[in-house]
Amino acid sequence: MSVKITLLFLLSLITSVTVAHELRPSIINMTVTDNAIKTTRLMVNLESLIAGIEPEHENTTESENSEQYEQLRTLTPEQLAEAFETFKPSFESLFNLTTLQGESIPVLASIGNIPAVGDTRVARDTELLLALQWPEQALGFKWQWDASLGDVIVRVNSGGNTLDHAELVRQGDQSDAVVIGTVSQASLGEVVIDYLKSGFVHIVPRGLDHILFVIAIFLMSPAWRPLLWQISVFTVAHSITLVLGTIGIINLSGPWVEALIAASIVWLCIENIISNKVQQRRLWVIFVFGLLHGLGFASVLLQVGLTTSHYMAALVAFNVGVEIGQIVVVGLCLLLIASWASSKPWYRTRIVMPGSLAIAAVAGFWVVERLQLV
Repeated sequence: MSVKITLLFLLSLITSVTVAHELRPSIINMTVTDNAIKTTRLMVNLESLIAGIEPEHENTTESENSEQYEQLRTLTPEQLAEAFETFKPSFESLFNLTTLQGESIPVLASIGNIPAVGDTRVARDTELLLALQWPEQALGFKWQWDASLGDVIVRVNSGGNTLDHAELVRQGDQSDAVVIGTVSQASLGEVVIDYLKSGFVHIVPRGLDHILFVIAIFLMSPAWRPLLWQISVFTVAHSITLVLGTIGIINLSGPWVEALIAASIVWLCIENIISNKVQQRRLWVIFVFGLLHGLGFASVLLQVGLTTSHYMAALVAFNVGVEIGQIVVVGLCLLLIASWASSKPWYRTRIVMPGSLAIAAVAGFWVVERLQLV
């Protein structure tokens, strides 16, 4: 029974995940000029919005509207722009943008840029331009849109290379108060909580590749000492490149990083199959792979953005959120697998071997898929 449960769980991961159809947060970029929002650009997966793909789905293939979504993916920019005109009144009604005094700010949307049809397996990001009827006396705003539209990253910039405000707003939630003309007024505690959440969410539930990497580490030996060594080495490595990647010292192409991260999972799984002991060489392998994963974390953090106030606190909080996510994954593995199976004589043949093969199959699929995007 344990073999069947393990295989069914890991097989479900294979069938439910694909990078090409992953739903990602939308991004809104606001530019402040003369104490007013002058330019507002929204990057969205427009096809998923028009098709009504609900944000609770891990990817678009789970929705009953996935066929309509796939059809929209094949439209030329001109055809998709035409489809948006029909959808636009409904779209504009889902915004709730208010001043700090509670006054509603009307929002009018128009097409900015739609990429040409390329690889239809990869979601294209359409740029929408939002015209705001900004009140003269408005000191700032709060942002919210309908929960059906999913998560949104709100970024405000009044010039320079750093952001005045950066925040991941979960579906249906309201943003923090954003004060125009000043650096973000969020307190240290608010910044830490926001970035802790962002780091955690990147692992659980969104970071399936990182989850599988941690599970692959765990499977080799669930004993606490070798597991602690491996997780610690991984943590140190990805923390290094998270910082270096975020501040711009290291910059590696996103598709290459994602493909190599998937390859690192395959490598660990192969080691799990051919070896039954954690050796010092494996720690070095995990360290090198951890550097790659850190670059992946950095790309996510750069997408969210870092505020000018409490910059280092935000960076550290994001990393701590990632670590908490990893601890949750390891804890679940210890509870659901190690607590009853690790001491059994059949642990390796019934858990490690089939589990590693299933995870390697998922990661191998990702390697092929991601290399096609390089």
